[in-house]
Amino acid sequence: MDVKRNGPPRAVRVAGQNIYDFEVTLNQEPNPNWIAFFRNPSERSTVCVPRLLRFEGSTLHFRSGQEDVPSWISYIDSWIAAANTAYAELGRRARESEERERLFQQQHEAELLEINERFKNL
Repeated sequence: MDVKRNGPPRAVRVAGQNIYDFEVTLNQEPNPNWIAFFRNPSERSTVCVPRLLRFEGSTLHFRSGQEDVPSWISYIDSWIAAANTAYAELGRRARESEERERLFQQQHEAELLEINERFKNL
């Protein structure tokens, strides 16, 4: 299941003159692998930097002036999409690796059965 943003950002605290702490809720708590992909996007700016976001369960926190909130949300949405894509690819590669391992094991088991069948009368 993809991680998604649930609704608009919410100002939760005044952090300084014209600076506020905002939170964005997600539809689920992302796991550490997903967060690693989120924190390392190809797209970033000098104002909106993923390492400045803090994850708490299924909530993202960031500090910003009001004028930069639309940019933050745009970047957050693109980082979420990129992390979802990268995480899905990681899962696909893991499933392919598991399938290769399963086939490898099946081949070895068949080989052992064949050998044992050949020598059963000795």
